[in-house]
Amino acid sequence: MNFLRKFFGGKKKEKKKPLSELDLLQKCRSTEQFLIARREILDKNIKKELATIKANIKINRPVALNALKRKKSYENQLSQIDEILLTVIRQNMLALTYVTTNTIPVKSTLDC
Repeated sequence: MNFLRKFFGGKKKEKKKPLSELDLLQKCRSTEQFLIARREILDKNIKKELATIKANIKINRPVALNALKRKKSYENQLSQIDEILLTVIRQNMLALTYVTTNTIPVKSTLDC
C-alpha cells in the first residue's frame, strides 16, 4: 500500500491534536451561536409560511398546501435543532466544569 500511495502521490494521514480546554469551549460556544441563529431563521420562515397559508387558503388551495408542507418541514428541522442545541449546551457545561477543575483528559470525548 505504501508503494501505491507513493506512486499515485497520496498524502499521509495527519493525526489531529486533541483540542485544548479553551479551544473546546470556544468551539462549543460557536456551535451554540450558530444553532441559535439557525433557529431564529426557521422561526421567521415558519411565520412567513403561516402568512402564506392564511392568505391563500380560500383563493389558491394548492399554494396553501405547499406552504403547509414547507411549514411542517421547517417545524421538523426546528425540533431537531432544539435537540442538538440541548446536547451542545450540556457538553458546554461539562467542558466548563472540566476547565474549572483542571481535570480534562488528554483525549477529550466532547466534540461539538
